[in-house]
Amino acid sequence: MLRAADDSTDAAADSRRRAFARGFASMAAERLVGTAVVFAAAGTVLLTLAPLAAAGCLVAALIAGGIAARWMRALSAVEVIQVVALSVLGWLCFASIFMLSTAILEPTVPASVLPSSAAVALAGMSVPVGVGRWGLREAASAWSFSISGLPAADGIRVSVGYGVLAVVSTVPGPECSS
Repeated sequence: MLRAADDSTDAAADSRRRAFARGFASMAAERLVGTAVVFAAAGTVLLTLAPLAAAGCLVAALIAGGIAARWMRALSAVEVIQVVALSVLGWLCFASIFMLSTAILEPTVPASVLPSSAAVALAGMSVPVGVGRWGLREAASAWSFSISGLPAADGIRVSVGYGVLAVVSTVPGPECSS
């Protein structure tokens, strides 16, 4: 919301409201499309492992996508494609961090389990419940490992490692001067 308001302050006074609406639409679409991508990925990988959970994830993806479509009406076709492409790219980056955490902490986990475990853990992380963003991701990761025949404790350890890598990835580096 603050980003939409900030973008609108750059506009002329007569178009500020339209700029705010466009900024809010873009922000809402970005968040909702990202949520749809996360739950669609989890629903897809869970189809054979846990059909009921898969159905719940796919319904969540459809709801998020439907609401996002309302906000994307204010965007051009190019902007819609950019929002969807960047949401998929963002998901791939987060999934890669999860898979890197698995490779570091649990190197014996079969590579075939990595994408499904990442998808389920990221879907759990997308539910805005927890303490400091900790809790549901770990539970989802433990569950995804257990339905893949792996120890749930390994899933928790990997999820905590993901959290540490995510925090480290946001730490500012040294300032570069030219």
